[in-house]
Amino acid sequence: MNPKKITNVKGMLCRDIDGRAFFRVYEPDGSFRDYRIAHFDLEIEVTDDDAYAYCKDGEWFIDYGPATLGVSEKDADAKPKQKTDKD
Repeated sequence: MNPKKITNVKGMLCRDIDGRAFFRVYEPDGSFRDYRIAHFDLEIEVTDDDAYAYCKDGEWFIDYGPATLGVSEKDADAKPKQKTDKD
C-alpha cells in the first residue's frame, strides 16, 4: 500500500446500488476514481447549494432542496431550527 495524503480533495459522496457510501473524485478530463470509505469519522463540508437539512419525526437527514423535490418550503419544512441539546 502506498498512502497518498488527500487533504482538500474535492469530490462527491455517493451511494452504490447496495446503499454503501463511497467518495468519487473527478479529474479535469471527466474520468474519476471511486474510494471506499474506511475512515470512521471523516470530516465533511457540505458545499452543494441544493443540500437542505430536514427533520421528520425527530430524525435529521440531508436531501435536495424543496424546489428540486417538487414540494413547497412550507410542506418540506426546509428551514429547520438549529439542533439544540434538547433535540
